[in-house]
Amino acid sequence: MSSQPELAIPRRSPSSRAAAGGLGALAILSAAHLVIDAYSSVYAPVLAVLHERLGLSLAQVGGGAMVFGLSASILQPVYGLISDRLRGTWIIVLAPAVAAIGLAAVPFAGSYAALLAALFVAGIGIAAFHPQGAAQAADTMPHRPGATMALFVGAGNLGFAIGPAMFSVTYAIWGWDGLWRIALPGLLTTLLLLPTAPAPVHDPKRPRPGVGRALRARWRPLLLMYLFVVTRGSVQLIFVAFLPVYLLQAGFALGGSTAALSIFLTAGSLGSLAGGFLADRVGARNVIRLSMLLALPAFVASFAAIPLWLRVAWLSLGFFFLLLSNSVTIVLAQSWVPEHRSTVSSLLMGFAWGMGGLFAPIVGRLADLYGLERALFAVGLLPIIGIILALGMPRRHAEPANGC
Repeated sequence: MSSQPELAIPRRSPSSRAAAGGLGALAILSAAHLVIDAYSSVYAPVLAVLHERLGLSLAQVGGGAMVFGLSASILQPVYGLISDRLRGTWIIVLAPAVAAIGLAAVPFAGSYAALLAALFVAGIGIAAFHPQGAAQAADTMPHRPGATMALFVGAGNLGFAIGPAMFSVTYAIWGWDGLWRIALPGLLTTLLLLPTAPAPVHDPKRPRPGVGRALRARWRPLLLMYLFVVTRGSVQLIFVAFLPVYLLQAGFALGGSTAALSIFLTAGSLGSLAGGFLADRVGARNVIRLSMLLALPAFVASFAAIPLWLRVAWLSLGFFFLLLSNSVTIVLAQSWVPEHRSTVSSLLMGFAWGMGGLFAPIVGRLADLYGLERALFAVGLLPIIGIILALGMPRRHAEPANGC
């Protein structure tokens, strides 16, 4: 036992203390993030099946997606504020179980209102995990902030990609009535977190101003970062939503368009992972600028390419570059307001990302009027806005000073 009066961390079990820092704690949080984000993408195939089984109208399907998005993304700042005030581990411990129970209750919903309630509960678990999860992940290896957040966010990206497959396997084996089994990963994750979840690190010497005052003190860079994430999220979500349709119109078969989407998403996940490690070498702000500078020509080149496979290659490369900044934006913003990292994380991981998705209907309307390829080309030019926003961002504290 060290005699140094270090950070004040509550007494916990031996296994818990062993996992309270370092790679082990990050692995636990990342595994939980994988499960949580797998649930965050399950709702789409659930609603698709309900559309067929219960004859839901497309308006009702859209209403379910809206309720889930409101609960899982837009309300994240509420849970960020709660996490910064109540610094225990119970939020991230219970969140996977809450998400699991909400989704498992969907097959038993006897009415449309009950369905919406189940989706809302599932969203609560997803939204509650992210702010505190990101803040505690940053504490695990503070000497490698970029790599740490890249691994945490990368695990979530992987979970988001496998969520529909998890639903498909469960549904194929046990059918609709057996879909409650989809709750098992979330319940097991909560059981895993009970003895091992790392406690929030609290330095009693660090002053903790009120969240409003802290955010106002850094309002300009936070506003720039928020708008940057909304811009990036708009490009990300719109391309994911419309890429299969675009490729089908361009001549791909259904299987080919699905495979292309998988390549596209995989490229983004790799970009998110690479960006975090790169930020530890060249600085977070440089990576954020680089991501948009490189994504722009890749997206433009994709629409100039003639062979379809080359279009997919350029689009995937553009997505790789776009998401280089995915984890880095969180690291940079947390360094600006270290006293309220959960709140800042929630503004960028949920609220801003969710707001970006609200532009999808507008793009859909433009596609109806002028064609999908023209609409997506316009979306591919949005990194220009990202470049302008990134130019005004200050550095992270103690990051490398090389470059601009």
